Amino acid sequence: MQQVQVHLFAGARATSSDVIEVSPGTLTSVLEQCIAKYPSLSQAIPQCAYLVNGLTCGDMEQEISAGSRVDVLPRFAGGA
Repeated sequence: MQQVQVHLFAGARATSSDVIEVSPGTLTSVLEQCIAKYPSLSQAIPQCAYLVNGLTCGDMEQEISAGSRVDVLPRFAGGA
């Protein structure tokens, strides 16, 4: 089964790897799987912005299909 690649950047990178592979699902589910694998992400991930296949995604119920890429970007310079 093909996975979803989650790429972590800057302050969101609380693991030894900048890429985590998880199962497809909603954006919420994908992020929860990342936190389950690396509990240290639990504080950073909710404060981040997300790109799905290069497009901004604010819908936490959006389905993320196998083979997709999710970028987890921390807010820069205190921005929203």
